[in-house]
Amino acid sequence: MGKTNRRKSILEKLKTDGRVRVKELAEEFQVSEMTIRRDLEYLEDKNEILRTRGGAVSRSETPFPRKRIRNMDKKRQIADKARDFIASGQTLILDAGTTTLALAQNIKFSQELTVITNDLNIAGELFSFANITLYFAGGLIQTEVGSAIGPHAEKFFDEFYVDLAFIGTSSLTEDFDLTTPTPEKAALKRKMIDSADRSFLLADHTKYRKKSVHRVCHLSSLDYFICDDEKTELLEKRIADEAPEIELN
Repeated sequence: MGKTNRRKSILEKLKTDGRVRVKELAEEFQVSEMTIRRDLEYLEDKNEILRTRGGAVSRSETPFPRKRIRNMDKKRQIADKARDFIASGQTLILDAGTTTLALAQNIKFSQELTVITNDLNIAGELFSFANITLYFAGGLIQTEVGSAIGPHAEKFFDEFYVDLAFIGTSSLTEDFDLTTPTPEKAALKRKMIDSADRSFLLADHTKYRKKSVHRVCHLSSLDYFICDDEKTELLEKRIADEAPEIELN
């Protein structure tokens, strides 16, 4: 495979996985690690990736259709757990994302709720249900994923104080920092967390030990971490050591 096609393949892997590692790429493409490092340097110079220690992360969002089909069984499992924290009459923030979309699908038939979201897909899922009072944040729409971001969306969330906020993340680093591809998304997630009496991270175990470009906050800034049942003993132990105030479900 020539370098042009190899670099295209690296970008495709980043769109799918969000992160690549030099050693794994060298083995897959049967080239030296130095060759892969040159590829990553070239792509970073083109402002398409951000190099990290031992690899690289994407600067762009994974398109919504790809996100939606990834780990859907785990997302539904997380949504089932999250639903148990919700009571009729409460006001919720649902952050943009496919796991929070699974939660929206889970709650739409049952309870009287007020839902505030910046996700067009969640709004489209809920707007026709009489038991849901729905607010949608304005702002710049990210066409890849269908979510509103930017200063207008941030100002919108300043107007609310809610019972529960359900937050997604692109990745959760080994040190338990939530990270995301854009500074606008990071700022908006912080607004959502600050607007809630209790806040929940919804993320499956595959997000752990990954890193994106912009830091949102440390996991300890939230109250709960709801994960799928495949969470590892290592993850449980490290949370107990590093963020003991977090309730892991």
